[in-house]
Amino acid sequence: MLERCTTVYLSTDAFHAEGVGDGHYVNAARAIARAGAWIVVQVVDVGDMVRRARDLLVAAFGAGWEQHAELVPTPPLTAGRGADVFMRTKHRPGHEYAACSLVASPIVRYDGVVTACCNESVIMGHGPAALRRRARSGAQLDAALRGFEADPMLRAIGGVGPGALTAHPRFADLADERFSSICDLCWKLVRRTAEDPEPDPLVTAISEVLVPAAVTR
Repeated sequence: MLERCTTVYLSTDAFHAEGVGDGHYVNAARAIARAGAWIVVQVVDVGDMVRRARDLLVAAFGAGWEQHAELVPTPPLTAGRGADVFMRTKHRPGHEYAACSLVASPIVRYDGVVTACCNESVIMGHGPAALRRRARSGAQLDAALRGFEADPMLRAIGGVGPGALTAHPRFADLADERFSSICDLCWKLVRRTAEDPEPDPLVTAISEVLVPAAVTR
């Protein structure tokens, strides 16, 4: 299987250490490199975690580790598993949220679950069901991706942004409500329209007239 891959994300940080010892990580990195795949090491940029990740790469490959891998520090995320570790401390009114570029980043999970964005909470079954679909064949996967791409609400959230949508009379009550993240606001918008028999006409118009073509996948 590794021989069929060109890049492998081999993340590590203190939150993985209990389940994956240093020796296991080093062996995995070496096996990936032997197979000819590039390694991307994502590590939460907290405390000395980035330094420890670099030390593991040096242990695996020596001083020339950058010939085999790249180290990508990432900010702590408050979605998915991170919600139980990192606290959200800032809340903003709904009308301040700009466009979400990640709504154009669908994820396909190993079991065929397809999500409209890369929020780990959505991948793990939280949030609106409308943000998830299941595919058991290539045709179903294509249909799921095309469905997300054509969804007027998702196009609008990724184009003008959820904040602009609060000018819609239907969502006006969300304009001054305070949210800890753009995802919380997105979920409210999506849930509010999920049971509509037909797409909201004004949202559809916004998605077709005001959203740049570049937002399409």
